[in-house]
Amino acid sequence: MESPTSLNALVAAALRAEMANQRKTVTGLARALGRERSAAQRVHDGHAHLTLDDLDAAAAWLGIERRDLLTRYRAGGPQQ
Repeated sequence: MESPTSLNALVAAALRAEMANQRKTVTGLARALGRERSAAQRVHDGHAHLTLDDLDAAAAWLGIERRDLLTRYRAGGPQQ
């Protein structure tokens, strides 16, 4: 896994938090990203890099703005 402060790791943390908040599954994420479930699991866990297209697809699936995934978490934890 990457450094916990890398942008990819922070976006993955925001993605996991929002998915948990909305009770969404990795299987649903896989459908939204057009990937196999195993590939979506790696994105979810922060083991695979998100593309900008992935970021857009995930945000749309979650019904949030992509900037929310980019700014929700920073090195110090959740941002309000």
